[in-house]
Amino acid sequence: MINDETGHSRDYQHDPYWEYEASSNPATLYAHAPIDVRHMPKKPVLGIPPTVYDGEVIGGAVAFPFAPLDNGDSIRAVHHRAAGIPVVVFWDRDAQAATAFRPSYGASNVVFEARGDMIVDMDTESRWTLEGVAVSGELAGERLAVVAEAYVSFWFARATFVPSTEIWGS
Repeated sequence: MINDETGHSRDYQHDPYWEYEASSNPATLYAHAPIDVRHMPKKPVLGIPPTVYDGEVIGGAVAFPFAPLDNGDSIRAVHHRAAGIPVVVFWDRDAQAATAFRPSYGASNVVFEARGDMIVDMDTESRWTLEGVAVSGELAGERLAVVAEAYVSFWFARATFVPSTEIWGS
């Protein structure tokens, strides 16, 4: 049983940050450098950082804004090169969520497309979940490697910390 009687006068039935998170609200909690105007400040993006090897940046960062990912389909698979390395982003419209994976298993690269409520790889016709797991077909049981460094943030935060970020879909 959940009890919201905490001794504080707060309405726990409503999100206290709804106005802050509104994409139409450009205000941020703290002052910071000028906001990168290539994208709306409060729009969510899935960001993939640059690739660094031996202290040297060898590939650039990329942000996948949710708005262009949402093409109206319930799910989507988008291929791109992030930081010079192939990635595939799986988009779930209902959850408003995106996850980046390395599009390969073993030594093989995989091309994906959305079909109905599943992601299908074009080579074996195996069916994949939005979590990157093959659930049927020749590759059943295989799991894609998640791009662990990828994370969702507001655009203004992403652009502040990684100003050289490429914006996918723009």
